Amino acid sequence: MQLQVNLPIYYTIQRKTKPSSTVLVGDNFIRNAHHHLKNTIKQHYHQLVHDQLPSWSTTPATTFSLHMTLYYKSTNCDPSNVYHQIEKYFLDSIRQAGLILNDTVLNHMGTTTHPAIQDKLNPRCEIILELHDASIQT
Repeated sequence: MQLQVNLPIYYTIQRKTKPSSTVLVGDNFIRNAHHHLKNTIKQHYHQLVHDQLPSWSTTPATTFSLHMTLYYKSTNCDPSNVYHQIEKYFLDSIRQAGLILNDTVLNHMGTTTHPAIQDKLNPRCEIILELHDASIQT
């Protein structure tokens, strides 16, 4: 069973007293971000994933794999930093939603990544989740 989710790779930080700023959600930014901001971004991505999940329920998959395609805005984007953060948020979200049992090395059969083409208008990461042993419950 396959499921596709599209997630933005930029996050806009809303501030009360300063102008808003848009940041690339990657390891370099997250490493230096305040823990409250990190949690806000994580909750934002969890909601984005939740909103794209299907309405049917499944038995949780014990094994799964991912394929991630990055549509970057700037050619100086470091895709490995972005893949890592987006994958982490995505896996935490689908685990919380009950699509997978766990995201350990025993369950996660691997992730393939592919930087696609430049898309200045809609930079995003397309994720295809392959649930190897899940079944739809009616």
